[in-house]
Parts: sequence; structure tokens; C-alpha cells
Amino acid sequence: MWHGSSVTYVVPADNNDPLYKWIQGWAALKSYGKKVAREVVSQCTFIAWHIWKARNDYIFATKVWSPMEVVAAAHRAWSKYISTPKDQQEFNISPPFLRASVLASPPPNFHRLRCDASLNLSGERGGIGFLLCNWLGHPKVAVSNPVKFSTILVGEAIAIKEGLMEAISEGVHKLHLESDNQQLISYLQDFSQSPDIVVWPIIEDIGYLCSFFDDCLFYGIPREVNVTADTIARRAQSVTDRTVWPISDPCLSMPVVLDNLSVILSSQ
Repeated sequence: MWHGSSVTYVVPADNNDPLYKWIQGWAALKSYGKKVAREVVSQCTFIAWHIWKARNDYIFATKVWSPMEVVAAAHRAWSKYISTPKDQQEFNISPPFLRASVLASPPPNFHRLRCDASLNLSGERGGIGFLLCNWLGHPKVAVSNPVKFSTILVGEAIAIKEGLMEAISEGVHKLHLESDNQQLISYLQDFSQSPDIVVWPIIEDIGYLCSFFDDCLFYGIPREVNVTADTIARRAQSVTDRTVWPISDPCLSMPVVLDNLSVILSSQ
């Protein structure tokens, strides 16, 4: 975040950092059940964000926050978020012309996540991209990240892993995840398979992240449908750090369902 600026935070190499240990301890919350874990982690993310804001205010001499003020502000923001009715956060009209298609929108209570990776011909520069949409295909978050990887399979797995982490941070409970890498999707649809050793640790991480959702479904899609995620992944080769693109970006102007529709019509 804010790469190269004075507010960049680097976790100590020995991991002997209270904030790091606090975040690392979130994983233990699963033992209390998904609902409790999700609620506590949700509150913790608001606290972490307000700690960051308080740190920035201190650095720029805007305000000096007390610990109690930080926690109180985070709790107010979280309470407002959690009390917002779901029907005010999502669209409620489903496009009927796609209901019968395998590429149709997921159910209204699901979000759609599309991921992709890009590797230049020399194999020296790679990047991943993912697009999180609501069930109508309207973008919510689009991210490009320059990442080093040796094969496109590893890159695609990293894209899915980072996309899942973003979906968790956005409070998504039910996820419809799509990728045009059929080999990777086959591994994720059946975790009993023995994937290539280079991608196996990432697939294990993906399996763990899936436990944070009520439902997490994996689907393989044609490459021509995954155009937007592919574009976002290619952009990663032109940036120096993780980039969150504005929803007003022309690349994101067309809902995902319309990408699907164009493929359906061209196949008829």
C-alpha cells in the first residue's frame, strides 16, 4: 500500500511483531464455528484498518489517536456495516435471458470471482488479475498484481488464492469462482488428486481459504469468456505494485453477464 512512501509498513523478518501475531491468530477462530469466526474476523479487519488510518494521521501530524478511540471508531464503522440490509447492497433483478445457460449468473446470494494470470514470452515477468462481481456481473473489485512465477499453472493458482483472500476481506459468504485453466479447476473440484509439486502448496492454501465461506464452487469457463480477467492480469506486467482499479475503468464498463451472452450468441 502506498509503495515507496513513508507510510509503507514492513513486517519484521523475525515475525516478532504484535500486529503480525494478532493477525496470525485469526486462524484459530475457526474452532468456534464459521459464524462466530466470520463475525470476529470481520470486526478485526475494521480494527486493523483503523489502526492503519490512525498511524497515517500520526505520521502526517493530523491527529494522535488513543487506543480506545481507534477501537471505538472501528466498532462504530463495523456496527454500521453489519446492520446494513443485504437487499441494499445487491441488485434484485435477474436477467431472464441467461437463466438457462451454463454461463448464467450465479444465484442472487452468490458473488462471482474470475481469475487469470499472464506470463511474458521470456518468462521473466508475470502478473495475476482477478475480478469480483455481484451476482448480476457488476464489478465490485478489480486487482492486478505483478507476481513472479515459473509456470502459468502456478500463476493461475496464485490468482485464485489472492482472489479468495480479497473476497473474504469483502465479507463474501457464497462464492462462484471461475477460471479458464481446466487443469487447475479439476484439482480444485477434487482435492484428493495429486497435483504437480510446484502448485500443491498453493492448492492446499486455497483449500484452507475455502473454509471461510459457506459455499465456494469452482467452475471452468472458456478462455474467450475470461477476457476482462485476462486484461487485468496483463496489466500487472505494466505496474510496479498491487493495483486496485477504479470501477469507472472502461475495461470494467461491461457487466460479466454480457461477456457471457456474446459467447452464447456466437456459438449459436
